[in-house]
Amino acid sequence: MKNNKIYTPEFKTEIVLELLQDKNMIKDIVNEYGITYSTLRSWKKEVIDRLPELLGRKSNVDIQLIDTKAENKKIKKQLEKTNLELDFLKRKIFLTKLLKKSGRI
Repeated sequence: MKNNKIYTPEFKTEIVLELLQDKNMIKDIVNEYGITYSTLRSWKKEVIDRLPELLGRKSNVDIQLIDTKAENKKIKKQLEKTNLELDFLKRKIFLTKLLKKSGRI
């Protein structure tokens, strides 16, 4: 029989903190709150796995975000340069047509 209880994040946090404060209390926590050992173990694993992220180590997502921002900056610079070149060429075409009309070319 499956236990389909849904626990709030606050409840999970309280239980995992209680567990991390004293490792000898696992059986007591399981009995007191009616949580299965495997559920408690998975909560604990999730918290431990995410601690480095919470304490400042950059995750893969953070690294990808930094790389993407750098690439965007590079592309924006390239776009600005291309727009300047386009404006120059448009002006050159306009002036060439103007000079042809006036008969100077």
